[in-house]
Amino acid sequence: MALRAYMADAKGVERFLAFIRIEHLEEDLQPFVQHLGLGLSIPIANMSEQNRDYRKYYDDLLAEFVGALCAEDIRRFGYHF
Repeated sequence: MALRAYMADAKGVERFLAFIRIEHLEEDLQPFVQHLGLGLSIPIANMSEQNRDYRKYYDDLLAEFVGALCAEDIRRFGYHF
């Protein structure tokens, strides 16, 4: 089963108009916020002290594993290691 199954109905048809990605939260929320006519401010809370460059936490083997497991999302959203 593909990981995208959580975004599809029982027949496998994707039923969404937009994605909201945490790493692009304010940008991805803008069409929704504008549609509702709301003002929205998202404060930074509970910020981690860990390195923001996630690649430092992956060795080659783990990067290869995650790359294979999440290949569809990586292609769709332009992610890379």
